[in-house]
Amino acid sequence: GGLSRTNRADAVDAEKWGTGNATNNTVNITNSTITVAPQTSNSVFAIGNNPVAVAGGASQYYLGDAAGNTVNITGSQINGAVVGGLSYVQTTQEEVDNHPDITANRNNNKNSVYITDSTVAGDVYGSYGGVVGNNNKVVLDGATVNGKVVAAKSGFTLHDDSVATGTFDYNRLDLLNGSSVQAAAAVDANNNNASHNTMNIQNSTVANGTLYTVRMIHGLEDNSNTISGTTNYNTLSIADTPMTGYEIGATINFTENPSNNMVSIKNSDITLNYDSDYTFGGIMDPQNLISHKLLGTETKLGNPIAPALDTTHGYIFGGVTSDYTSTVNTTPSETAPEEVINGFGTSANNNIVSLQGGTFNANVIG
Repeated sequence: GGLSRTNRADAVDAEKWGTGNATNNTVNITNSTITVAPQTSNSVFAIGNNPVAVAGGASQYYLGDAAGNTVNITGSQINGAVVGGLSYVQTTQEEVDNHPDITANRNNNKNSVYITDSTVAGDVYGSYGGVVGNNNKVVLDGATVNGKVVAAKSGFTLHDDSVATGTFDYNRLDLLNGSSVQAAAAVDANNNNASHNTMNIQNSTVANGTLYTVRMIHGLEDNSNTISGTTNYNTLSIADTPMTGYEIGATINFTENPSNNMVSIKNSDITLNYDSDYTFGGIMDPQNLISHKLLGTETKLGNPIAPALDTTHGYIFGGVTSDYTSTVNTTPSETAPEEVINGFGTSANNNIVSLQGGTFNANVIG
């Protein structure tokens, strides 16, 4: 749709710190096949190894907004990723810290992707790479996506001391009428704020069996920097969707305390199996913790220090967090053991799970 890019693919220092927006563009594709050749990691139109076939608007500048863009796809085959608003800026936290005079202003707001009766061989994002990403929407209606679908995917974390200042609010993902995807989330972010987001699934399939309206993990380059992000009032609604998988949650947030999040499931038969690669976002393995006597260990008085978690089935939850630090390299060697902070939340309050109709083989926690 609209492209704002630097003169060089690697975006030399003087160029990428400038301003270049890509806003209010529209792409309409009907009864067509779009194929893009694989590109290098330096290309503005490659997200990792995932070449982008369709973008409503894309900016390669640090201060570039990709906002208000729309992609409409009907009856088509897309061989590559689809993005409504794409910010692709090659920066590290160290580079950002070396430019204290520049405050990120990369707002990826109000982008929309609508895919109807089509197939996408790649990932789909409403917004990708913004420091702020609010009011983005992805709607799949009878569509097949051989990849993940996310309404808003964050870039790096903007923060004031230990508190995140970036917001990813009011994003929405709808999977309707027999749509099929590999993985799905309204917001996938690291150490940011994400509230009032919605994921709605009706008579559709998520192949990898994990669903989160908001997945918020601690994923900074400087692992010791514990930047917190608020995740409240997020909603996951599932109806008429039989599912065998691993985990279903409105919010998983290892950086703060999720509250007032809700899961509502109606007329759906759900079976969730325990798998350490997926349970609690794949961050914490209860079986491993139990085997090392860190969960379920009894004191001399017979009281558990921390209750063991059931690993017979997977989990349905409204909000989950954990204060969790793991230690790696515990085998005696010249290298001292290293502590890795995986989570620093302490409570999850006022979250709701509502189940109406159907059969559920799963652990259910608020």
